Amino acid sequence: MATRLRVGLLTSMLVVGSLGPLSAQQTPTLTPGTRVRVGSVVGTLVSIDSASIVLRRPNGRVTSLPRRQGTRVDVSAGPGRCSPGHRGTCLLIGFLGGAALGAGVGAIAVRNCRAALSPTDWDMCPFWYFGTVPAGVLVGTIVGATIGGEHWRRAGIPVHLSLAPGLPGALPWRAVHVGARLTF
Repeated sequence: MATRLRVGLLTSMLVVGSLGPLSAQQTPTLTPGTRVRVGSVVGTLVSIDSASIVLRRPNGRVTSLPRRQGTRVDVSAGPGRCSPGHRGTCLLIGFLGGAALGAGVGAIAVRNCRAALSPTDWDMCPFWYFGTVPAGVLVGTIVGATIGGEHWRRAGIPVHLSLAPGLPGALPWRAVHVGARLTF
């Protein structure tokens, strides 16, 4: 029984682990035509300068977003294994993984139940499975349904240069402020 539990848990871990393969950590570049996400806005990059990021949304509208300190730009790394066209596979994997996890928890509960009760009361112990397996199926299905569809990697934003007027009435050498920000 313990061997089956170990095999089931190992299989569940392998299935969950295979949903998100690791990739090399390279900073993607920002070029026009790249699919990007700025905050919650997703679109194709039209242009980027020191003041704004211009995107073409999927509906064709062009949106200009201001570039502020801390603006995060992510570049699409492509559709994941759970993208909209493959959602059913992820639901099935979540369903089966949840059932296996629920059965494993049920086996532990039954073993503890039998250790705590006298042999004449062991008939009630298998009823633990009626609670643990459906709960595992529910949790697994929800996890399979909510795993992300598209993968994103953080992009390196080009140097941010800015010019700003100085204080009114300031000396000539303080009339303009120049700033630069590098993101590492």
